[in-house]
Amino acid sequence: MKKIKDNRRGSTLVEVIVTFALIGMFLLAATTAVSAAMNAFYRMESLSRAIVVSDTILDKAQGELSLASADGALLCLGGESSGDDWWKTICFYSANGNPVCMESEASGDGKGRFSLYYYPVKDSSSQGTNWTFDENFYQGFWIEDLSFRWNGTEEEPDNIIEVHLTLTNGNTSYSQTRFVQCTNFFRPSHFSRIHTGVTF
Repeated sequence: MKKIKDNRRGSTLVEVIVTFALIGMFLLAATTAVSAAMNAFYRMESLSRAIVVSDTILDKAQGELSLASADGALLCLGGESSGDDWWKTICFYSANGNPVCMESEASGDGKGRFSLYYYPVKDSSSQGTNWTFDENFYQGFWIEDLSFRWNGTEEEPDNIIEVHLTLTNGNTSYSQTRFVQCTNFFRPSHFSRIHTGVTF
């Protein structure tokens, strides 16, 4: 007991420094792990939002294109070209015979937004209608690329239009491609109405 009582030896400076160094290393490792986990969470959450926005845009594009009228009407892919037969604009006639133009249109902030322009009905004094999604729909994303390509050729025509969409929010990018069958185009005479490199 006397030995224990007389033993007044404390921690040396080296031991204190080593202890704090070890605590610092553990805290740094924990912070790095938490930071990596949070970054992964935010990336996945951002990607999830991009998928929802992309699916909705492509659903709308598919719904319009799949019912494009072939009753003496043209289907034209044109406007600006992004190479490899990809075009930035597609024009067609809706199921009720209205001419429609689909493309990505720059909004006031210069960011791409999905746009459907319904031309005025023939022999009518009405104005055309520009249809777009509400700004809040995009959830911070915008269209970096919206392109269209006809899968057929003059030698081997078909009724499949390929739609490619890329969204970005500056940090996360997401791309998706969908193949749309224009169900009203099924005869050789219909295929001859599909043109590339031109618009209405």
